[in-house]
Amino acid sequence: MLARTMDTATLTVPVNAPNRFDTGRALLLAVWVVLVGYLSIHHVFWRDEVRALSFAIQGDDLAQMFAKVRGDGHPLVWFLILRAGHAVIGSAILPVAAHAIAFASVVLLLWRSPFSLPTLALMVVSHVIAWEYAVMARNYGISMLLMFAFAALYPQWRARGLWLCVPLALLANTNAHSAALAWLLYGAWMLDRWQGWPLWRTWMLRLALPGAVLLGLATLACFLSIWPSINDAATFARPITLARIARAVLLPGAEFTLIDDAPLSLALGATALLAGCTLVLWGRPHYLLAAIGGLCALSLLFAVVYPASNRHRDLWLVFLIALAWMRLDADRTGDGPPAPLRRIGQWAFHALLAFQALMTVSEIQSAMARPEIPRSRAKELAALLASRPDLAGAIVIADPDNMIETLPYYAPRTPVWRIRQGGYSAIDIFTSHGATLNLTLDDILTTARRLHACTGRPVAILMQRPPRPGEDVTVPSVYNWTTLITPAMTQRFLAQTSRIARFGPAETDESYAVYRYVPSSGSAAPGDCAAMRVPATSAAAGWRQP
Repeated sequence: MLARTMDTATLTVPVNAPNRFDTGRALLLAVWVVLVGYLSIHHVFWRDEVRALSFAIQGDDLAQMFAKVRGDGHPLVWFLILRAGHAVIGSAILPVAAHAIAFASVVLLLWRSPFSLPTLALMVVSHVIAWEYAVMARNYGISMLLMFAFAALYPQWRARGLWLCVPLALLANTNAHSAALAWLLYGAWMLDRWQGWPLWRTWMLRLALPGAVLLGLATLACFLSIWPSINDAATFARPITLARIARAVLLPGAEFTLIDDAPLSLALGATALLAGCTLVLWGRPHYLLAAIGGLCALSLLFAVVYPASNRHRDLWLVFLIALAWMRLDADRTGDGPPAPLRRIGQWAFHALLAFQALMTVSEIQSAMARPEIPRSRAKELAALLASRPDLAGAIVIADPDNMIETLPYYAPRTPVWRIRQGGYSAIDIFTSHGATLNLTLDDILTTARRLHACTGRPVAILMQRPPRPGEDVTVPSVYNWTTLITPAMTQRFLAQTSRIARFGPAETDESYAVYRYVPSSGSAAPGDCAAMRVPATSAAAGWRQP
């Protein structure tokens, strides 16, 4: 009986049949809203989320913004949403946009998809839909909305010209990974429209070729917005070899585990599960090929371009949901009991969704933990700066510099100075050019001394790894940065600073000790202070904070 229930878990009611689960779907939406609301209350934005907003508000117009964001690695759609929203509601656009996009995605899923209620229940509490693309304010949630929109529109619009190229063109400009998935959806659509060799010329000239040109232009726009990279230090560290490429294609589970050089047994198990999930599309070869192509394409990207995180690998699950949605819509009139291979796919698909639900449970447990461990300590740092009179108007510096990319969201009027690249800015560029790659603790102290002497303001210093008396160590950070700490440097640093806080651990690396620079009577004032003066308005200096 249980097997029969699982076999039919993703089947649908016949066309035009009344939806018997309106109440159930409304309850699922309410559960999702409460779940996302609770997790959002406990979420502290970290630098990758705030960085996009800081980029989006650069420049006085869209052309200047594009010049700033070009090469950072992400296309324009998310930046445009954030810039437009910031003009209306300010920094609140970051959570509002993320929640609104996820809410629209869930509404589409619940009321337009053909999945059964048990399957939908697993989907709405999955980690990708309840956390990764809802609570986390990143551009990947737009990919989910556009793929769901494509699947929802597909039955009515697949044969109405090229209108479905619109969501695909937008999808190609949400992130580089989704550009590849957009082409695979396009390929599945074109194969769906194939009517045999006698009509191949009409198919090619009126449909396939014009659609490819439109999607190609959208992909070119994506490429021009992310290349060449301004973050040249963030290049892939591992060598690209034929063996690595072959492993990525033949053993994609190795890249999807998020474990560097995953053991063979784990890679084989993950590959078996992912490959098994694709069998939910059995019976529709072009959808099945698209799912396998997406799995291999993302695995290759993870292996040779940029290693995967949850936000990257979850794109394939959303892609698979969209394909399964399209496959079930095509079968609304029923095609009999599922074939044995498709039955295996349904079990694997639900197993993956159940695993995702367990990941959501882990997020809930983390939010309920006391003491709570946030993703970043930036919110507490902002509260500390606001509560101490001796830090009123303080300038903040940090080692490594990228730890302060989150602070402008919680303390937008606090100027932040980049030690390695110089200048006030809410954004760090991970480059090996025009940056000091190898710092010393004395360099950090000298920067604090000069900032105080030139501006008269207090200076707060964040140290991800606080110096310890007597140690001689070179501390690596980020991609290719180092900080040299010697016993003599530590002695000088501790003599001219006062430690005022040490925050607890964070889920990311954004935890630090906070020091206040204490000027000494013998400190010499620097000669040139022009670059270090805090500008009267951030826009006049060419930089902006949220």
